[in-house]
Parts: sequence; C-alpha cells; structure tokens
Amino acid sequence: MAKGLYKRVWDVPEIYRVRLPFSNLKKGSSNCYIVKSGSESLIVDTGAYSPEARDLFVGATDELGVDVKASKVFLTHMHFDHAEMAPHLLPAGARVYASAIGVKARTPEETERSQELFFRRMLANGATEDDARAYRACNAETAFIDQSLFDVRYVKEGDALSVGDASFRVIATPGHTADHLCLYEPNRGILFGGDAVLYTTTPSIDPLPGKLDAYAMFIETLERLRSLPLRCVLLGHGGASYHPLGERVDQIIEKKEHKLERVLEAVRGVPYCTGETAARLSLHRTMEAWRAFSPMQRYYAMLECFVSIQHLMAQGRIERTFDDNTKVYRHRAL
Repeated sequence: MAKGLYKRVWDVPEIYRVRLPFSNLKKGSSNCYIVKSGSESLIVDTGAYSPEARDLFVGATDELGVDVKASKVFLTHMHFDHAEMAPHLLPAGARVYASAIGVKARTPEETERSQELFFRRMLANGATEDDARAYRACNAETAFIDQSLFDVRYVKEGDALSVGDASFRVIATPGHTADHLCLYEPNRGILFGGDAVLYTTTPSIDPLPGKLDAYAMFIETLERLRSLPLRCVLLGHGGASYHPLGERVDQIIEKKEHKLERVLEAVRGVPYCTGETAARLSLHRTMEAWRAFSPMQRYYAMLECFVSIQHLMAQGRIERTFDDNTKVYRHRAL
C-alpha cells in the first residue's frame, strides 16, 4: 500500500477511508469511504475537487482494485467538500445515489435563483450591498450532478442500498443541510454519518426558507442518531469512532443551546436590532473586531445567527418585523 493513500477502518464488510484535502475557512480534509463486499463496492462521498484530491482518490481505488464505473456512489449531501469531485471524476453512466432535494437544488437555474434570494436575505438582515455580495460568493456551492451524464437515483428515508451481503438503510437526517442523508447497517451497527454529527467541530446548520425551523430539525436528527445501537461511526471529517453517539450528541446540543442564548441576549440588549447586529453582538465583538473578520467568517456567523433567530421566533421568544424605511428586518425579545 502506498503510504497514506487509505486506511482500513472496518473488516466485514471491508471499509477503507481516504482523506481528501479541501480549503474553506482553513485547509482541512473530508472523508471518502470505500466499501468492498464480495465483487461489489460502494463509495460514500467523493470530496472536493483538486488535482491532489483526484490523484489520492484514483490511487486508492486503483490499489484497492475498485472499478469506479461499476461501483455505487452515495452522497450524504451536496456540500462541495463531499460531492464536488463526483462530476469531475466519475465516468459517464456511473450510478449516483443522492437526495432529490440536493440534486435539484444544484442545477444552474435553481442555484442562480437561490443565490439571488440569499443575497436579498442578507440585505434584509442588515448587510451592506458589498458584504451581501461577498456572503453570496461564500454561499456558492459547486457540486452539480448532470443527470444527462450519470445514472442518478434518488433515495429517501427507508430505502435500502446493498453492497455484497451488507444492506444499508437510508436515514433522512436534515439539519446540517436540508438534503442530508445517512447510511445505517443495523446488523453490524455501522453508520456513515456525513456531517450530521462531527467530533472535530460542531456542525453548522443551513438556514431554510420562510419560517422553517432548521435548528429544530437538527436537534431532532441528533436525538434520532443518539438512539441507534452503533459499533462503527464513520463521519465526514475526522477519524472513526467505535462507540454510540450519546456523549457527543449531548456536547453538540449544549453548544447550540449556548449559542441560542447568546443570540437572545444580543437581541434583548439592543431591541429592534438587525440580524447582522445580533450576529456581531452574540460573538461579543465590537464593530472594528467584526470588520476584521474575513467575509467567510462573518458569513458563517450570519448563518448561525439567522438559524438561531428562526428557532427563537418559532418558540415565541423573538419577534421580527420589517422596517419599510430601511428595508431590513428588526428583532426584539418577547
């Protein structure tokens, strides 16, 4: 085995982890998993595209004797660090299993529409036009699966995906993204968890349109994953775990609740504040310190604050009104 190409993380079925590099807030890596059982193989997530990541993927599949075109490819969600390399690397006709929500949201037409809505949402939350454009650039996702080139098969809650004698069950796990899916093998207690739970960081939550409560969906997903009897947990980032998720779920919920209270505290402290002001104050930052953040850092802070506000509104703890004079939303605690 070429040093560092892959690591075996489970024996039956054989499961190998390939770490693929990407760059966002900082340089990191995401996990691609290769499952081998009998003459069949399954690839879970393909990572972000770069020449280095492509070479690592090709090197690992070649050395493991995996025929990518004959393999099933499962995408936990359509974030770039999990799915961007798929259209660059997979041969025409490759079978790709993914959520219909995620695939359809990444068409060029839908991406343009959603990016324009996102830009307007940022303006309505108090961002300047220049900042809103920068946040829109940060929000751009580049994973697009052309259904005319690949055999795309939509999967949903309860669907089965087999590889050799292993039968995985699809679990809908919205929260981190609306389209997030996990794969669970109940007989062996194996979970491919994507970014629904992470040990390396607290997963972000993508905001949903209208008054939909993404925070509540995320917590419901965590509680559901907590209940699974697990022996092998394989996530989108970091190493494998061989224990149930209860302790980590508790830690994530505690951090999310702490953030929620900080947002509520910010709105109480500055009644009728904008979303951007709430985001800044929830981090206890002066305006100068806020402006010193990179656009990507402010973008993530804005998203987290928006999701928190949506949840607090659903709980009846915050009221949001639209200011016709300034064309922004104003928030006050109830």
